[in-house]
Amino acid sequence: MELEIRTKDLNIIKWLIGNSITTSDSETIVPGNAIMQYKRRKSTKGMLADIPEIFEFTVTFLSGAVSSVIANWLYDKLKDNGVKVIRINHKQIEIEGRDSFQKIIETSVETES
Repeated sequence: MELEIRTKDLNIIKWLIGNSITTSDSETIVPGNAIMQYKRRKSTKGMLADIPEIFEFTVTFLSGAVSSVIANWLYDKLKDNGVKVIRINHKQIEIEGRDSFQKIIETSVETES
């Protein structure tokens, strides 16, 4: 599953991967049995300091992955850090409620299977 997260907080890698290493392909196993891999950062700032950066991640679901656990973990990380909109597999998703976010993740997992 491909994730694009727009945020001004450059600590996003630390929230999701667990360290602030900024090299591409840094990864960690997240709750629910999936691999969260940092791909790259796309700078959109140019001369405007108030524009969020775009961070790209890939989530790979391992055998026996529990999508509801992964969805809840990701929801908490994003909500706790003020992220309101992300892109999942190139579709813009508003982070409104836990249940709707969980259904979106579960649908993404089913689509990839």
